Amino acid sequence: MNRILTPLALLLAFHVQAQSIGTVNTSPANLTTCTLVNFNITGSVPGNQGLTNFVPTLTGNTLTIELFTGPGGQPFPAQFALGPYPAGTYTITVKLEYNNNFVDQETITRVISQGVNPNAGTNGSTTLCTSDANVPLISLLGGNPDPGGVWTDPNGTVVANGIFDPGVSLSGTYNYLISVLAPCISDDAQVTISYLPNNNPGLPGTVNVCSLGGGPNINLFLYLGNNPDAGGTWTKPGGGAHNGTYVPGVDPVGVYTYTVPGLPPCGPPSSTVTVQAVPPMNAGTGTAAAVCSNAPSFDLSTYLTGSPDPNGDWYDPFDVIVGPLNYIITPPSSPAGTYKYVVYGSLCPNDTSFVPLSYIPPPCNPGFEEMTGNVASFEVMPNPTEGLVTIELELRTAVERQLLDVIDVHGAVVLSEVLSGGGTWYRKDLDLGMLAKGAYVLRITSPDGRAVKRVMVR
Repeated sequence: MNRILTPLALLLAFHVQAQSIGTVNTSPANLTTCTLVNFNITGSVPGNQGLTNFVPTLTGNTLTIELFTGPGGQPFPAQFALGPYPAGTYTITVKLEYNNNFVDQETITRVISQGVNPNAGTNGSTTLCTSDANVPLISLLGGNPDPGGVWTDPNGTVVANGIFDPGVSLSGTYNYLISVLAPCISDDAQVTISYLPNNNPGLPGTVNVCSLGGGPNINLFLYLGNNPDAGGTWTKPGGGAHNGTYVPGVDPVGVYTYTVPGLPPCGPPSSTVTVQAVPPMNAGTGTAAAVCSNAPSFDLSTYLTGSPDPNGDWYDPFDVIVGPLNYIITPPSSPAGTYKYVVYGSLCPNDTSFVPLSYIPPPCNPGFEEMTGNVASFEVMPNPTEGLVTIELELRTAVERQLLDVIDVHGAVVLSEVLSGGGTWYRKDLDLGMLAKGAYVLRITSPDGRAVKRVMVR
């Protein structure tokens, strides 16, 4: 077989079903001798298996693409390109082989037409004022240029959307290139742009402030680039005069515009400073941790609610940094006392949450997990929870009644339910949404046994 290694874009998606080909699609809609043929092939193979290889073979105007799958294969992640091909009508057959056995195929027909060389237009030049409106660069070319090319500025940087922004964009020569594949011939053209003399309002800038307000006042003039001329005027977001001094918590965030007088025939040029608000730090909300002194190690962040930021530090009761958000407490070697989690702010203030850690000596009261007597299993899902939990209880022998208590970290019963039915298996949905966020203990008791589970309400 003749392996074709020329560029192409091929996307394959397989799902867990019997091995088969689903669809075979190509793009772009109009294939020419100047374009690649992009294939999008969908299909399916058995679970935990996928495409291991593909081989395209071209014989005359017949293109055969063999897809190989087998044990250990993974979804094929790469992209390939086929073509470009000479003009003509092509029969394309995609074959699927599983463990070297043919299992399916799909055949399509595609027409490839003769490509046309692109027209980038003719060179142009112009002189602009820095106060002029934005200009599409393609409008400055002559000769009816084709769209779809790429503009680069005098430094060779791609120009977003091909737009020239007077006062911001560089003066000099801009290049317009329409690239095509052989045998077609790429084309390019240039536009040279110069500026008329004008006063300088500077280049746009950005400044960040805390969304909570606070902090010193900000001289917006200092955030303009390129040594702006002094003596201009400011307007605030939405219009209206402004003095150029941003007052946090008083002035709105947004775009502030600085304008200086123009030099005829040019009008007054302007520049901008964008004031952006950054969100405050979030250390979450701490809840008390009362755990058994012989309990296993646990993640201290499970006692934080409110989605805390992950880039803070824990401090132990002696105010020493001990670790990141997922710091592990090891009873009883980790000291009891109040731990604090601090998320540091540069613009906004630091945020701190506190978790008081206490140890309960064995035999422990609520705060640890146990099952005794007649209880075979006790599950609480989900945990942590936003409020609604499902309780599943399995007993070794049938019992008429079970008492379910919800207990806070201070040992107080805050909610009670009776489970009845006389069976060995109980399932109940329990709404804890009315309780304050924090750690609770669910305790099941009966004359024949008890079970305790800790749950976190967030």
